[in-house]
Amino acid sequence: MKTMLEKPPSGAQVRWTDCPDRTSWANRAAEKIAELLDESIASRSAASLVVAGGTTPQPIFDRLSMMHLDWTKVHVGLTDERWVKSTHTDSNEHLVRHALLRNQASAAQFHPLYSNKSRPSAGLSEAERSINSMPRPFDAVLLGMGTDGHFASLFPGLMETKAGLDLHSPALCVAVDKPQNGYARLSLTLAALLHSRLILVAISGRPKRTVALQAMAGTSDAPIAALLSHRKDDLEFLWTE
Repeated sequence: MKTMLEKPPSGAQVRWTDCPDRTSWANRAAEKIAELLDESIASRSAASLVVAGGTTPQPIFDRLSMMHLDWTKVHVGLTDERWVKSTHTDSNEHLVRHALLRNQASAAQFHPLYSNKSRPSAGLSEAERSINSMPRPFDAVLLGMGTDGHFASLFPGLMETKAGLDLHSPALCVAVDKPQNGYARLSLTLAALLHSRLILVAISGRPKRTVALQAMAGTSDAPIAALLSHRKDDLEFLWTE
């Protein structure tokens, strides 16, 4: 396992770790998150974790679910959600409930983004209330990233993404009513995600590595580059093949 410290143009320190396989990649992510949650439980009697959905983080969830923490004091939320019922197999809530909120972690408190509204924009206020009920700053945010450089549901080229990356906006969430990759979506804003002790970006595959390194070098205008330009404290990329 190889760890490097990189400095994007903003001067923010970014930690980049190459993991030799998915097992070590998942273990490192889970152990780092668990350490922060445990510290927060000890210091403020509560902890908060915000996670991405999709298939990439599932090995991390599997490992994290077995960590011995006082999970009754841990609040878990989502970086974004596809606007489908929580029983749908493509729901991020469904994934988190079945992959993370089990074993030791079954006692954690979950804060959903989805509500039974016709479209994401109609559910914005309920989603923001759900996020507001979590302890903040978040202790850890676990992000994924697409090959187009999107994170959460902040996709390149959308007006909603421009709003979601605007740090002057007080909004915690942004709605994407027009389907992206098959689904309407609701996403936390960059400002909401930045209010955290650690942002951990867990990615796999050579194409995503290239996209992330281009953003670090300042040669990309993908959404992930906005995260890099604004983050002023701990940000870590974990990569494996």
